[in-house]
Amino acid sequence: MLPALDEIGLDEKFLIAAETRVINGVITDQVVTPLPYREGKRLCLEKSLNKTHPLLVAGNSMGDISMMEMASVLPLVITFLPHLSEVEASEKELIALASKRKWPRQVFRL
Repeated sequence: MLPALDEIGLDEKFLIAAETRVINGVITDQVVTPLPYREGKRLCLEKSLNKTHPLLVAGNSMGDISMMEMASVLPLVITFLPHLSEVEASEKELIALASKRKWPRQVFRL
């Protein structure tokens, strides 16, 4: 049903994405909340995990902070070099904050 998840062997229950309401088989423009953006990412994880805290949460921008703070063991910063232009400022801000908090960082070189 979801080729990308099938490709990496994950069940659909592990997918968190923006959703719209379907009424009588018709996709509407009504967004289901919480929207997985900024604080909504944490809310979606809490809902999905029944408020338990995941061991690892990875993120690449300041919009991921509240979600990353949920990690019970490892909040992991993931960045790219060179930085992706659309998230460069946010990545750099996250790197600075992660450094202060002593969070590990994984760098992928493009």
